[in-house]
Amino acid sequence: MPVSGSGKLSQTRIVTRSRVILMWVESHILQPSADGRGAHPVVHVSWNDAIAYCTWRGKRLPTEAEWERAARGGHENRTLWWGEDLHPSGKHYMNVWQGQFPVKNLAKDGYTQTCPVDAFPPNDYGLHNMLGNVWEWVQDTWAVPRPIASTPNPKGPPSVSSNEDKVKRGGSYLCHKLTCYRYRLAARSQNTADRHVPPPPSTIACESACPT
Repeated sequence: MPVSGSGKLSQTRIVTRSRVILMWVESHILQPSADGRGAHPVVHVSWNDAIAYCTWRGKRLPTEAEWERAARGGHENRTLWWGEDLHPSGKHYMNVWQGQFPVKNLAKDGYTQTCPVDAFPPNDYGLHNMLGNVWEWVQDTWAVPRPIASTPNPKGPPSVSSNEDKVKRGGSYLCHKLTCYRYRLAARSQNTADRHVPPPPSTIACESACPT
C-alpha cells in the first residue's frame, strides 16, 4: 500500500496500518459480534486493505475471470446465476434494493443494509452472496475493454502505479436495475486501489480467496 516517506518511518507506518487492518478483521470477521453481525461481510475495505489481509492469510484475491466463473456456478449465458428472473416464483436470491431508489427500500428480501453471507441459497458451486450484498474486490487492474478470454484465465494489464483503478464485481444492497444494474454476472466496476466505496461498501472476498 502506498506510504509517503521512506526508511524506518515508512516501514513503521506500513506495519501499523497492517495491524489496524488485522485488528478490524479479527474483531469483525473472525470473532462473533455482540450485535449479531458476525456473519455479515466486513465493509469499507480498500483494494490495498484486501491485498494486505490476503497476504497475511497466505492467500490472494481471485482474478476477475476466476470470480466470474465461480459466480456463474457452472452456467453460461445467464444474467443471474439462477436465470433471468430477479424473483422467480416470488423467491429472493440476493440482497439488492427494492422500491424507489433512493427514497425507500421496501426490503422485500428482508434487509435494508448488509445481510449474513449465507442468507440466500448458494449457487451450484455452493457459493453464497456472489451477487448483491456488497461489492467484492478482485485482483485485476481495470481495463476497457475487459481482457479477451483467449487464455484459460485472462488477466487485466500489469500494475504501473500504486493508485490505479482496480476491478470490483457483484454489486451491492444499494443496486437497483434503474440506477445501478451491476448485480448482473457480466457487470463490472472499478475504484482506485486506496479507496473504499461508500456507498456502496466493498469487502474482502476472503472466502473465495485463492491459494498463492
